[in-house]
Amino acid sequence: MSLELARFMRRGLRQGTWPLLQRYAVARRILDLPPVTVAAHSDFTLHLRVCERDAVMAHWALRSFLLHASVPCAVTIHDDGSCRPQTLRQFATAFRHCQVYGRDEAYRAIAPQLASFEALAEWARRDYAAIKWLDVYLLGRSRHVIFLDSDVLFFADPVALFAAGDHALWMKDCFRSLYIDDDEAALWYGVPRLPQLNSGLGRIPRHWFDAALAADVLRRLQSPALVERAAARGLPGRDDQTFNAVLAACKGAWRYLPDDYCLAMEPGLGACVARHYVGPRRFGFYEEGLPRVARQLGLKLPRWLSERA
Repeated sequence: MSLELARFMRRGLRQGTWPLLQRYAVARRILDLPPVTVAAHSDFTLHLRVCERDAVMAHWALRSFLLHASVPCAVTIHDDGSCRPQTLRQFATAFRHCQVYGRDEAYRAIAPQLASFEALAEWARRDYAAIKWLDVYLLGRSRHVIFLDSDVLFFADPVALFAAGDHALWMKDCFRSLYIDDDEAALWYGVPRLPQLNSGLGRIPRHWFDAALAADVLRRLQSPALVERAAARGLPGRDDQTFNAVLAACKGAWRYLPDDYCLAMEPGLGACVARHYVGPRRFGFYEEGLPRVARQLGLKLPRWLSERA
């Protein structure tokens, strides 16, 4: 029995079977819904990195976004290297006209664009963290890139993501998890501060991408001093936020999404437009988020599995 299943069972014992049933009886019903057609061309392309473990969550994240979004949006799925071929085919079938990249296929596509940056290309080949640094920018032509993680759900139209203007928009993180401090950013890149962003949800102009800047940030992050400091601060071994923070600060105006696009640090949906169920709050994805989205999608559930009043 996995530790994750054991945690859900313990929670089920404390709160009844609700969280367990939502995850293990309801979640996979999303795969039975009819296909939805996404935009073949748009000023906006939503990019989502997927792992096999979270593939069903990714279906919920995408369905909730497409249900509410009032602006047509293209979709690109990025396999982190763990997805089975069947899983990738399910995305292609469920979301017509979406672009699905297997990990090896994606690397072959971006490698020629990184020919002048050997260290960056080698890192992209071996580490899936590079997807949210490189692939999301290089595998597409839309004006804007929208970042989405599998553990984000939408409950209303995310109009703020489509606001006019050539600027970046990011969900604000609840704590600073960047590998570069503001004083270092000022010294190295001449910017006063970096956004305290959470890259689970955001928007940034595609043309801002700068491979030379990405290579420089990677070089600094791989220095022994920053590796040691990150470990001392308890930061994860893979970083997918620091480069995007530096890029946003260097290339143009950035701002945070409104407060109703937020991390799920406390229970209760309120008037949230979108919630990111990170880390220790991931159970909330199933406990509160999934039942709401199921109702909004018109997914027929028994009364005892439907959203609680």
